[in-house]
Amino acid sequence: MDNIRIIPVSHCLLNPYSKVKSSIDYSNVSKEIIMPLLKKGYGILQLPCPELCHGGLQRWGQARRQYDNPFYHQHCRELACGVAAQLEEYLRCSIPVGPILGIEGSPSCAITCSFDGNWGGELTASCVQNLMQYPLESRAESGVFMKLLQELLKEKKLNIAFLGVNEENLEQSRVSILEFLGVRA
Repeated sequence: MDNIRIIPVSHCLLNPYSKVKSSIDYSNVSKEIIMPLLKKGYGILQLPCPELCHGGLQRWGQARRQYDNPFYHQHCRELACGVAAQLEEYLRCSIPVGPILGIEGSPSCAITCSFDGNWGGELTASCVQNLMQYPLESRAESGVFMKLLQELLKEKKLNIAFLGVNEENLEQSRVSILEFLGVRA
């Protein structure tokens, strides 16, 4: 096989049911992003979902700054250590790795742009109404988990590229990923 390569992907690219409950249908993401990679013969490594492993399936959506704390950092660092060890082993055995695919907008798994907001407090009817005053804002910053994974890989001198998937423009994301890999879309 000529296309031996491992592509680590954010958990929800393979399992949309790990996301916060939503009325949005994310099932097409796997077809648009993952299937072309599988057809080319690439191996897919599903990264752990730090939010699912931290808050379970019935968690509320959170802004980046809510996750940007020492406790969540420790949780993400533990997950990232396991991922880094796997990637290091593939590279040690001369199997190319990357790009690592994240989810743009995610407070944990964004690569270049995460959503943030000034949220917090007890959930009451008045609190929910007050949240409308604090809309999400886009920040040019990696999500908490991906930022820690990038730092850990840099410490280990593992040079692996990261690319973000924009769920609002899957076609552009698919083309960018395939171009990065030198594959015709």
